[in-house]
Amino acid sequence: MKNPLVKVLGNANNFAYVLISNEGNFIRTFATKKEAFKESLEWKCTDPNQDQWVRKISNDNFEVFEQGEIQNIYLKDYSGEQIRELISAYYDSLEELIELYGKDSNQIIAECIAEQK
Repeated sequence: MKNPLVKVLGNANNFAYVLISNEGNFIRTFATKKEAFKESLEWKCTDPNQDQWVRKISNDNFEVFEQGEIQNIYLKDYSGEQIRELISAYYDSLEELIELYGKDSNQIIAECIAEQK
């Protein structure tokens, strides 16, 4: 899957670099081309049918772009019980999710949380 596109919007006197998903949805604007291209490499398309993108900030902090908005998901804000409840729509247990995704488990948990908001 491709990275988000970087486009320039505006005119010669007033412009911004814009990150656009492959489906054409706006993600974020930047003042410099360098910032825009750097961040475009950090986003990963996780569900092309829903135009969902995820960017890892840290091991327990993710940005999830879906349905035209970015959600900041901090896993430390959720108890183990809350996480188990939020993933239950997609997985039988937290242990199953961890077994399936290993080191990427936190990202999957963040996606599940974002989809339930």
